[in-house]
Amino acid sequence: MSYQHSSLDLKTLLSCALSAADAANKAIMQHYGEMEHELKEDGSPLSKADLAAHGAICKILEEESLAICSEESILSYEKRCLLEAFWLVDPLDGTKDFLVRNGNFTTNIALVYGDEVILGVIGVPVNGELYYAIKGRGAYKKLGDKIFALKGESENKIPIACDSIHHSTEKIQEFINAHQLETRKIGSALKFCALASGAVDIYPRFNGSSEWDSAAGDLIVRESGGMVLSILDKRPLKYNKSDLRNPHFIAFGKNQIGGEIYQKFLTSKDLA
Repeated sequence: MSYQHSSLDLKTLLSCALSAADAANKAIMQHYGEMEHELKEDGSPLSKADLAAHGAICKILEEESLAICSEESILSYEKRCLLEAFWLVDPLDGTKDFLVRNGNFTTNIALVYGDEVILGVIGVPVNGELYYAIKGRGAYKKLGDKIFALKGESENKIPIACDSIHHSTEKIQEFINAHQLETRKIGSALKFCALASGAVDIYPRFNGSSEWDSAAGDLIVRESGGMVLSILDKRPLKYNKSDLRNPHFIAFGKNQIGGEIYQKFLTSKDLA
């Protein structure tokens, strides 16, 4: 069944998600500068800001009577697989960046329908920016009362790859060097925002990530004209899997689609 023919009111749901991201942005900044945190089982940090953002988001999203799967409260696959749609949330993406106060952290909210993302919002707490997209309706950035369309247009003479501040790998560096790319270090889902706005051109991710890390940004990049492709099958990422971990992937800005790096990737067999 196509989501266009479901009971979902995407305009209302977008408004709800934007309000939730804005509330999370404000909740996070109330804790900015705090260093106190604990470690989860996987070794990643959990701060008061993560929990405050989670609470702020859930309070608003729950008004729409859709289930919520958050990094801080994971919904089991046994429940998710029975749902028409659900919210997929990372309340604070980039907790390490938050703790060192470099500004490279976001709030990620996506609406998953079946195995695809049909609505995505990324909030940037340090400046209040909101990036968002609905499938088939374009990608946008909102700052205050101003809204800008994101077209993924780049004027970079040498393609720029964005690399993680805290999670780079030798394999990513080999890819960057092989294609003689310039590099810009960016944290969290801001990498997707940079692609959608044309500030960077390509985002190789050859280490672990989860669906809540990529879902909102994936749609924003695609709606700006780019693509996010798994290195396993060279196809768009799938969501609502039994295992919420993503395969490694490469995200391409609009100007890279059909280009040399893109074509080499589609025919390569050595990235997996």
